[in-house]
Amino acid sequence: MKPVRNLFFGIVFIISAAVLQGAEPDPATLAIWKATLDFENVSNTRSQLLVEFYAVATNYPTSQYAPLAWQTVATLTQMVAEDAAHAKTAVTNLDSLSLTDRVQELIFQLRDQNGHQFAPPGSWGVFPDRQNSNSPAQQLMAIGYPAVPQLINALDNPTLTRSVVFEGGSWRYERNLAFPHAVLTVGDCAVAILQRIAGKSFYQAPSSSGYMSNEHKNSETRQAVESWWSDFQKKGEKQMLIEGTEAGNGNSPEQARLLVSRYPDAALAPLLQGTQAANDDYVRVWLMQMLEKYQSPETLTFLEKELRRGTSEPSVTAAAILNHWGKPEALTVMLQDWEASLNVQLEDLHIRSIMVFLASMDSPEAIAALGRGLQIRPANVNARMTIIKVVGETGSDFDGLPRAKLSVATLEAMEALLVSALPDVDQKMGETGSIMGKNYTNPRIGDMAGFFLNQRWPERYPFDLSAPLKERDRQRLVCENTWRQLHNLPVLVPPQPSTNHVAAAEVTKVVAIEWEAGSAKPSDAFAARIEAMRGKLLSATNFTRVLGYYVTQPEPGTEGLTLSARKDNDSSGVVLKICLLPASAANYNPKFSITDNVTIADKVAYGISGGAKPGKEDESFYGENGVIWNDFIKAINTAINSSPETPFVISAKIEKTIYL
Repeated sequence: MKPVRNLFFGIVFIISAAVLQGAEPDPATLAIWKATLDFENVSNTRSQLLVEFYAVATNYPTSQYAPLAWQTVATLTQMVAEDAAHAKTAVTNLDSLSLTDRVQELIFQLRDQNGHQFAPPGSWGVFPDRQNSNSPAQQLMAIGYPAVPQLINALDNPTLTRSVVFEGGSWRYERNLAFPHAVLTVGDCAVAILQRIAGKSFYQAPSSSGYMSNEHKNSETRQAVESWWSDFQKKGEKQMLIEGTEAGNGNSPEQARLLVSRYPDAALAPLLQGTQAANDDYVRVWLMQMLEKYQSPETLTFLEKELRRGTSEPSVTAAAILNHWGKPEALTVMLQDWEASLNVQLEDLHIRSIMVFLASMDSPEAIAALGRGLQIRPANVNARMTIIKVVGETGSDFDGLPRAKLSVATLEAMEALLVSALPDVDQKMGETGSIMGKNYTNPRIGDMAGFFLNQRWPERYPFDLSAPLKERDRQRLVCENTWRQLHNLPVLVPPQPSTNHVAAAEVTKVVAIEWEAGSAKPSDAFAARIEAMRGKLLSATNFTRVLGYYVTQPEPGTEGLTLSARKDNDSSGVVLKICLLPASAANYNPKFSITDNVTIADKVAYGISGGAKPGKEDESFYGENGVIWNDFIKAINTAINSSPETPFVISAKIEKTIYL
């Protein structure tokens, strides 16, 4: 993000938070925040920054930020003096310096290191530099081990850099109206460089936005680095990397990467030992992927055993490697695991990995197995959408290993599976994204199937994922009939335009109620409540009361509810669709996840997700009185009050969350 944009959004954040709380923006907060963000703009000289922080300190002497402002003034005053002295003796050609002097100069230049936050509150980094692809940090990392002693000495260096990070979650400005940004020190840069050189972590951040100086862990970090460096000097790089790989801990993947690249002949035994020692599946998978380079009897025995673990990510990784080695048992075991999973309604990461593995195989049998998953899980939208995506993407995101060219038989199986999903209009509520330049919100399974058919066979299957809803309905039918004609099957007759037109004043009348396939059977009371909406004008009140009733009195044997109201542009009234999601687990959290969306004329007018607990205390949120998020009500009313020819879709999903 560019400095100017960071400053703009930073001020927008703090003002928005203040408005939400009914508070006046604090001038001292705005001033210290702007001054801090100005560090990352290298066009601001340190003398200018000094003036800016001095103004904060003197203009707001009683502010909570005054001590920080004065501390920064002191640091910048010293830095300005050091800059002036350094300019008199600075050497432009670093190659002319001795190695020790070159490292010292580069550490001095870290004050201009312009690293950045990858995404608030995501992890921060000093690599790469915004302004310089060959930054001081990059050069020090390239020097490597000879730079370590001087970098250790720099760990306590409080000199400020040009790297500004987001040091806390949104709670800081939402609750305290405190600015959440901070400036990294040269010491912070030094530990980041040391970690890159060593291939291991010396400072364990408590969160993705933590860093050494703001956690006051300089001394602790120095001890860890000095301990590693002492061992390194005794054992040497090769042995240190071997031991680091064998440990099977969070540092092992990077230690193994360095070992494989620098000492490939010594890597197999440590990789096998580290993989077996790893208790974390993430570490195990990374180490196992490196075993793919070592096809040996020992590796084969280990991977065949790992393949049959059956309940973890590493078993799928083992299958991928064995398949690349031409071992047919890999596909056989994964097919067995997939068939066994079809009775499990809750998808976990392991099951999704099996889906991706099967989709990546040049095997009609594997694609057919995935197709059975579509049929067996009629109420699980997430599972069906995932199957469509992994088949459509042909498993290309799985483990980064190369794919064989797909046979005609496999392509035909993929085509048949995607065509079979075209009539499926269930939606993945709360999902918004873009794929191949096509934007979507609350995607329908049939639409995503049409998109992937178009991507692989564009001449055969014309489909536009971004087209208006009614056009997508027409295109799905065209695609399905194309396939049927190719297979000598009777074509489907397009639905005839409705002849039951309603008066302009009644275009929002509920003319039809459709229960989705796979819906749980409703109780008589709930069914009567839904049926009572037939023939009545749709309103925000009667729509939201269905949601409120479900939250306060959930239907037995269900884990959620989807409800939508659709009006087309043909004066045919409103069609209400509903699905009670059958329960898939016994261990539920008392809270619901709730997603609401309103689309008017195929443009999203409103969309949000939240949560609520069941019970009368939540009637002010989702209750019998129909009180719901005000913005949702406004969006519903906007849709209902739009012109008679304006189409809209109002949709909501309520779903219990599951204890894991």
